Amino acid sequence: MPSRSGGSVGSGAFGLVETVTTWICRLAALNVTWLLQTLAGGVLLGIAPATSVLYRQLRIGLLDDVQHGYYRASWRRWRREFWESQRRYLIPLLTPAVLGFYLWLLRGQVVTITIAILTAVYLCWLIHLPAVASRADEADTSDAGAPRRPSALWLLTLRSFAATPVPFVLAGLTGAVALVLGYLYLPAALVFAVPAVPAMAASMAARHVPEQLLAATD
Repeated sequence: MPSRSGGSVGSGAFGLVETVTTWICRLAALNVTWLLQTLAGGVLLGIAPATSVLYRQLRIGLLDDVQHGYYRASWRRWRREFWESQRRYLIPLLTPAVLGFYLWLLRGQVVTITIAILTAVYLCWLIHLPAVASRADEADTSDAGAPRRPSALWLLTLRSFAATPVPFVLAGLTGAVALVLGYLYLPAALVFAVPAVPAMAASMAARHVPEQLLAATD
């Protein structure tokens, strides 16, 4: 009995180490892929499809459906979703730059605190948008109608946040830590933390969104 128990614990510990190691390598590879795909679109037009692909690849990984050609398939998805992702994510992804400009412009003033709080809330919503959209797309697979409008997905993310606030807030805190690390250790963070870690936290939080909410019509 003792040896059997010890073997079980060892096996469990080995499995945990293997899982953690696999995900560290996977997140690093996804970060590099995201960076390359962003550059391939000239940065401005590349960031939206690269972000969309990142979240979908993470969704596949969390569903334990990683197969041969996992990373090559991301480039096919990048080309297929290039223009649709612009409609969904380009404006939301560029908005933090505008908020950051106002924070810099109004630095030292009282209103800066309000803008900083709004920026933090907005970023929390933003990292969850592609995660909720990915789950909504899965719910729409059997629907013969047109894809949901971008504005409907933006609103759905807010509703999802209200329905499951705890995992969304935890994912937002994880994203905040990753962004701070990105600010302090930019080269290393681009490989190991940003943007894959916030995206994974948001994808895990989106798993708690009720199915009936995702299935709601526009």
